[in-house]
Amino acid sequence: MSPQQKKHPLATFILSCTLLVLLSGCAPSFTCAISCPSRPTPQAYPYTPINTTVIPHVTVALYDDTPPLQRAEYFSKMLHMLADRIDSAIVPGEDGLDIFVGAITHKSIGQDLIAFHVKPIPPDKPKPVLQTCPTEADQGETPTHFANRSAACQQANSKAISDWQDFLKTNHELLSQVKAQAKQQIDAMENLKPTWDSIADDIYGALASASSHLSHFSSGEKILLLSSPMRNNTAIDQTENVSLRQTIVRVDFFSCDTSASSCDSIKTYWTEKLMSYGASSVTWYTPQDTLVEAPTF
Repeated sequence: MSPQQKKHPLATFILSCTLLVLLSGCAPSFTCAISCPSRPTPQAYPYTPINTTVIPHVTVALYDDTPPLQRAEYFSKMLHMLADRIDSAIVPGEDGLDIFVGAITHKSIGQDLIAFHVKPIPPDKPKPVLQTCPTEADQGETPTHFANRSAACQQANSKAISDWQDFLKTNHELLSQVKAQAKQQIDAMENLKPTWDSIADDIYGALASASSHLSHFSSGEKILLLSSPMRNNTAIDQTENVSLRQTIVRVDFFSCDTSASSCDSIKTYWTEKLMSYGASSVTWYTPQDTLVEAPTF
């Protein structure tokens, strides 16, 4: 170290810290005595928006196959998967949900188990855009006029924030009410038990029932869930008077213990049939895929 460096240790220290501040933006306090100016923390509000967009109305029809053709655990699991999805879908902005659940038995028409409606909730309002209040008087402006102008701006901003918070408080209280009302129906749905029906499997009856429910809704998203091996073996309710127009169809817990060609034939037959009824898409999920992906809506 040169004699000059020994004579000015403080200058060397300050220079080092200054360089560190310039290079890193701010030096840690334990490294340098010079600290960066503290940044203002964002204003915290009691209520913050959850969702500010409109979510279209959703109609879901689930037809759950019964033992012995379908395993009872799949029947229950499908109900729990749908219950979880319904609960998570109840947020500000949802335009309502309508749920229909029925069983696939030897005569599926008239086997509706539960139906309920979830009320719509307005979307949350985003934080209002606040005015930029003046910090200094305009040229020639009197102090009184400047003070009044600044106070009016701040008052307008305070009112905008207050109105926004009041709306969010009311909307989130409504959210809690809707969730509480829906929970009673969701709990009842989860507690449904499958009946043992070894007579036949009436897929056509389930489609006819789904058609009658879904046809009442002309807008929003329509979803048909068929939790079944899709082995129809009765023509008791077979009809071509079925409309699944603009309906997304998902076949869940599709199990097939025959040859690969037979399984493919089942999928091909029902895909073509469902599309002929107007379905916008048909997707198949094995039991494993269903458990992993939880394809409801």
